[in-house]
Amino acid sequence: MFAGGQASPEVLRGRGTDVLARFAERSADAAFLDADKASYGVYLEQCLRIVRPGGLVFVDNAFAFGELFEPAPRDPEVEAVRAFNDFAGALPGYAGVICPIGDGLWIGTVRE
Repeated sequence: MFAGGQASPEVLRGRGTDVLARFAERSADAAFLDADKASYGVYLEQCLRIVRPGGLVFVDNAFAFGELFEPAPRDPEVEAVRAFNDFAGALPGYAGVICPIGDGLWIGTVRE
């Protein structure tokens, strides 16, 4: 991740939840999530805190590795992606759609 507002970018390393907690509220114009799927909901909530209203939040793998609609998916993270899709679609602070790009990409804006 890059910290904004600096003359040169700073690379921040660590667990996603720990790193995101270090960002100031409304300090970013956009965020991109592609991490452990079970924590996507926590990451999205942090992004809604960090990204300014009207900013963009992108979330990768919305189609769960092509197995989103499989009755018996092979990938163990599919259930986490399904749960996240339900969560993101109902979250009041996020207005997003899934675009059929690659493995599906949530593209959304942060609401006021």
